[in-house]
Amino acid sequence: MRYNGVEYDGIHESLVSEEDWERVQQVLASHINGERTLKHPHYLKSTIYCGECGCRMIVSNEKKKNGTVYPYFVCGGRHSKRFPDCKMKAVLIDVVEKKIEEIYDSLSMPREIREQLQTVLNKVIENERKKFAAELDGLQREKVKLEHQRKKLLEAHYNDAIPLDLMKSEQREIAKKLAVIEHDINMHGMTFDEIIGNLDGVMELIEDCGKTYRNAPPHTKRLLNQAIFERFLIFSDDTVTAEPELAEPFKKILEPIKTDLAVMNEAKHNGSMRFAEIAQNVVRHIRAFFRCGDYLEHEKSPYSSDSNFFELNSSSKDFLVDLKGLEPSTSRMRTERSPS
Repeated sequence: MRYNGVEYDGIHESLVSEEDWERVQQVLASHINGERTLKHPHYLKSTIYCGECGCRMIVSNEKKKNGTVYPYFVCGGRHSKRFPDCKMKAVLIDVVEKKIEEIYDSLSMPREIREQLQTVLNKVIENERKKFAAELDGLQREKVKLEHQRKKLLEAHYNDAIPLDLMKSEQREIAKKLAVIEHDINMHGMTFDEIIGNLDGVMELIEDCGKTYRNAPPHTKRLLNQAIFERFLIFSDDTVTAEPELAEPFKKILEPIKTDLAVMNEAKHNGSMRFAEIAQNVVRHIRAFFRCGDYLEHEKSPYSSDSNFFELNSSSKDFLVDLKGLEPSTSRMRTERSPS
C-alpha cells in the first residue's frame, strides 16, 4: 500500500503470491510466442525444434501429382524465411515419431530399478528434511531482524532523521531481502510427505515409459512430452536424429544414468544374457551419484548432504523445489542476506 509516497505492507490478504504472479506472466508470454495448432494439429508440435537454428518445427503436407499427401516436419524459421540460411531438411513425420519412441524406450526403467532409485531419492529428501528443520529457526530470526529494521526506518523518517529518498531506497532493499526469506519459508513450509508423494508420481511416469508412450493416444503423448521433456532437437543430415532435453525434475533424476539405462534397455531388447548384470551396474551408478551406500564415497555428489539447505546453489534443494512444482528463489530473487 502507498501512503504519502511511502510503501507499507497491507493488512489485507494478497490476492496472489509474488511467485504465482511471476509464473502467470511467464505463461502469458509463452502464449504470445506460442504456436498455432489448428491448421495442422499434431501431438509433437511445440515440443520439437530444429537442431540447426533452434526454431520450432511445423507441419507441412506435400501433395504429389498422383494425389498422395506426404506429411513432413519442416523448420519454422526456414519456412518463414526468418532464418533463410538454415540447412534443416524436411523430415517425414512418421520418422520423427519413431525417433521419439526410441528415446522413450532408452529411458524406460524396470520396476526393480525404479524401486532402487526411489529409495535413494527418499534418502536425499529425508536429509533435506533434517537440514531444513535445523536451519529454519535462524531464518525466522533473520526475518524478525529485517522487519525491526524496516520499522526503525519509518520512525526515523517520521522524526525527520532521514530524507524520504534514502528511506525509500533502504526500504526497497529490506523488502527484497524479506521477499527471499519469505519465499524460502513458504516454499519449504510444505509437508515433505507431499514431496515424497510427488516423487512417486514422477517415478510412475518413468517406469516402463517406452511401452506407456507407444500405447498412449495422441493427446496423452503430448502431455507426456510436455511433462518429461523441455524439447526435442531434430537433425536431418544423412539420417534423422533426435536429441532430448529433459525437464525438471526428470533431468536431475535421469541425466546421471540415462546412458546406463540406454545400454540396459538395448540389452533387454536384444535378449542379452548380460541384462541382469547391466541392470545391477545401473543400481551401482545410481547409488554412487547420489552418494548413498558404500560406493565411491570419496567422490562428491551434487546431492551430498554436507551443504546447507538454504544455500543458493543447493542442487538437492532445487530438486525438492522441482518436485513441489515451485520455482527456486535463486533464479529470480538472488540477493545478499544480512549476517545473522
